[in-house]
Amino acid sequence: MRILKDAGYRYHVNIFGGIIQYSGVCTPRNAGSNLIHWPEIDLVILSSPKDLEMLPDVIEACRMYSLNPIREIFVIATPSLLAQTICRKLNVLLVDEDSVLPIQKRDISFISCGVDRSGWIWQQLLKLQASSVASLRDYAVIDADTILLQKHVFSLGRTAALFYLSDELHAPYRQTYLNLTGTQCSLPVSCVSHGMAFDRDMAMSLKKAIEAHTGLRWYEAIINLTDKTNPSAFSEYESYANYVSSACHQEVIFTHSHNLSISRSAYAFAKQVPGLLKLLSVYFRSISGHEKG
Repeated sequence: MRILKDAGYRYHVNIFGGIIQYSGVCTPRNAGSNLIHWPEIDLVILSSPKDLEMLPDVIEACRMYSLNPIREIFVIATPSLLAQTICRKLNVLLVDEDSVLPIQKRDISFISCGVDRSGWIWQQLLKLQASSVASLRDYAVIDADTILLQKHVFSLGRTAALFYLSDELHAPYRQTYLNLTGTQCSLPVSCVSHGMAFDRDMAMSLKKAIEAHTGLRWYEAIINLTDKTNPSAFSEYESYANYVSSACHQEVIFTHSHNLSISRSAYAFAKQVPGLLKLLSVYFRSISGHEKG
């Protein structure tokens, strides 16, 4: 399937008996924004210490632009004094990252290509376990360095599964998914796009499928079966989207993420230029300010 660059297109995927049928449907970018009701969600944000400075912008933008009513916002992080102060000021719930999984970050030793990637894999495990933090069945995860620029739908609830596409298609992600589930990725596109809506039941089903195939606890399987000769060989977003697309007999809707990824310093500069973020919102749904290290 070809990913159209035009913002006015989205893809509908209907799954019948394992056969995936794709059709491009031309719709306005803000299609459905006039609907009366969108399903309520919880919002979960995982923040490393270096991303705490971005939280006010991330949360303010989600509150401003989410078409889904947000019941509660949870920030999963190390409960430092700074994290506590920021979360209290923003009126969001801080969750100690070491309380989410049966293991803690210090229990992980994940060395890839001579580089310690334990923190990277830890973050992805936490996202898959966010269902234990959110109170609602429908919840969304957004990366702690990503700011929405325009009105945004996170979840369609039981109506359909909604995934945002990127132009990346990374083969190691697909191989790891095969290792974990015993099945090939069902999608010829990538859903790694700085955030995703989750259905608690489907997230739990994915983890059970991993355990049934590997004979390991799901998080142990991910740690042990991810290719460590590649510095980036597992994606929680890619794994969840492919599982839902193959295991869930409901409509799956794809639309391009239209994310602009820039450096943290470039984002800080963009904030200072009057009207620049508004101008960027014409072309991009969101902007991510990445901090190296």
